[in-house]
Amino acid sequence: MALRAVSELLKDPTSTTRPVDDTFTFDVDVVDRQARTPKPRTLQLVLSDENDLVFAGNSKTVEQVETVGDTPVHVTFPNKRIRGSGADLSGFRVSLREKDGEVLVFCLIGIDE
Repeated sequence: MALRAVSELLKDPTSTTRPVDDTFTFDVDVVDRQARTPKPRTLQLVLSDENDLVFAGNSKTVEQVETVGDTPVHVTFPNKRIRGSGADLSGFRVSLREKDGEVLVFCLIGIDE
């Protein structure tokens, strides 16, 4: 399988304040050009282990199952709350991957002073 992101990982809002306690919506287009038929794929948004930021439930990941085939599919992860002190950070990275796979695409979210 060759799952790929065919767009940027877009986020709204594009920045937040410290301490971080904000809700974000993430959008991306994904495709598996080698798929003969669309199949359910578990996609994950992932926060770095190197900071104290977490999604709801103190998790570093959130998952969503999407049916992906050889035609690009628009995926939205709506209203994902991210919390933490954000101490010593000027921003943070949110990555998209298939469960247990490599990072497909990421975005950076700034932290305003």
